[in-house]
Amino acid sequence: MEEKEKGKALSTVMISLIVLRNGDKFLATHETRGWYLPAGRVDFGETFETGAKRECLEEAGLKVKLDGILRVEQCADPRQARLRVVYSASPLNPNDSPRSKETADEEIIEACWLTVDELKTKTPIRSSEVVRLFDWVRTKNPPLLPCSIFSGTDGPFTSSNHVISGLYFRIVTILINQDSQIFCSSSTSSLISFYCTNAGYFTEQAEAKFKSKFKTEVVSLGLLHIHHIPPESLKATGQMTVYVQVELKNSQDLKQLNSNKEGKWEQVSSVKTTEEQDGFVIRGVVDKSIVALGEDRFCLEGTPFGYVAK
Repeated sequence: MEEKEKGKALSTVMISLIVLRNGDKFLATHETRGWYLPAGRVDFGETFETGAKRECLEEAGLKVKLDGILRVEQCADPRQARLRVVYSASPLNPNDSPRSKETADEEIIEACWLTVDELKTKTPIRSSEVVRLFDWVRTKNPPLLPCSIFSGTDGPFTSSNHVISGLYFRIVTILINQDSQIFCSSSTSSLISFYCTNAGYFTEQAEAKFKSKFKTEVVSLGLLHIHHIPPESLKATGQMTVYVQVELKNSQDLKQLNSNKEGKWEQVSSVKTTEEQDGFVIRGVVDKSIVALGEDRFCLEGTPFGYVAK
């Protein structure tokens, strides 16, 4: 693809947060900045999953398996892309103990299993969100989302330069009709997609671009999948492909959309895929093995835990 078609490479911060639970207790990290949970920026060249496991080992002294995702957050700052993934995890060996004060360093003093009420008595707490997050998990026990929401592999090397200076963001807008046909570009029979020029909220960008191109309003059903290709070097540019499912805002607009010469409906088998992951997501949406995340699970950073859109 031509460089001019790829939009703008955006500096990107990726953060993994890990909730470990043992009955009514949660693993809290006593940082020099205050009490928090295992969390940190994903290193340059890592995926979210690799970053999450590394942070747990470094901060809590525990090797973990990731059981699922609690939610995905985006900070819609046009100047810089910032994504946070909140994982639920469990120790690989339940008999392992978290790191103690004997291993304290300049960042972490210790890690402890605490109830929510016990955590509330600790001072200082780095951010009150850790209490709200643990309390949401304790009281609501939200079902876990599959880690397969994200795909991708680690790059050929990693670096603790956490801010990735260049990631292209390709947003794919998936509109499917009652006959399981996908709305595609009329000229290429490929999915409707575009490259971002800013880091605005992905679902809103998908809606705006679709309206601009096809003169038809759609509303987002939510995030379907994110495919991450890390940069191959500090000077290289990686990519994230973000899949968003939409539906017509007004069903009566279908006739208008059908008359638009820029797009057409295609059977799944006829859709031309630009990337290998395109086909995986299309098939998943059609057979309902991939379901869009609502605003309670893919949301702006700072949205209350358990938020339900009205």
